[in-house]
Amino acid sequence: VEICRTACRKATKKFDKVQGTSLGSWLVAQLALQPFCNVCLEPLIVMLSDGFASLRAASNPPKTDAEGRPIEWVPPSDFERSTTKYWVKTENVPELTARVLKHLSILIMGR
Repeated sequence: VEICRTACRKATKKFDKVQGTSLGSWLVAQLALQPFCNVCLEPLIVMLSDGFASLRAASNPPKTDAEGRPIEWVPPSDFERSTTKYWVKTENVPELTARVLKHLSILIMGR
């Protein structure tokens, strides 16, 4: 969706430049109001994360204590964040998100 929006914006900008109009800003504003341009992917991403987590759990049995009971994961009370940042093209974000979700689950506290 974002790629199409960017392409439309660039095309109308070029049209405005050639024709001496200001149609592009109006068109982009009208597109922003359309439901197909405002798709929320977060629930789908969480479902994908849950699916990958289920697959990982099925292929890796849960860790157990000495008596055979599953060990429940407890989040740490504090941690030191260590990050590395990368530039990712907008059109590659969905694929990258799906690839990361294969290895890292989304942690939703209280769920």
